[in-house]
Amino acid sequence: YKCKKNLALLLHPIVPHMTEEVWELLGKEGFLSLAKWPLYDKKFLTVDNDYKWKLLNNTIDSINHIILIIKKEKLEEISIITAAEWKYKFMLNLLSLIERTKDQKEVMSFIMKDQLFRTQGKFISQTIGKVLKNLGKYAKSPISALDE
Repeated sequence: YKCKKNLALLLHPIVPHMTEEVWELLGKEGFLSLAKWPLYDKKFLTVDNDYKWKLLNNTIDSINHIILIIKKEKLEEISIITAAEWKYKFMLNLLSLIERTKDQKEVMSFIMKDQLFRTQGKFISQTIGKVLKNLGKYAKSPISALDE
């Protein structure tokens, strides 16, 4: 209910006639245009949420770009493929280690102690190097496969 109310308030400057109707359907009295603007909640203003928002926008942009390339106006379904589960575990370990040390050899040595990662040595070595060179571009704590 609160979400619908806030969405109606936020969308009102863009689609006032429709949001006034929604306001009435929500059982609110008076005009939406006279209602108090919703306050933001600082607990949602986090680095992780910012990262997720950017990821969502990048995904939508990529989908729209693909639609333009394949020249289809309407799609029935879109499949989004995420990374293998071990890669999420790897990134969680990597970002945790990087807080303690930025020495690539030390990080690599620790990561390779896990049998799960040994078969992926080349990929892991390259990824550690890329992450260390671009520290500010990664979320402090990686998101899960489900969140992605």
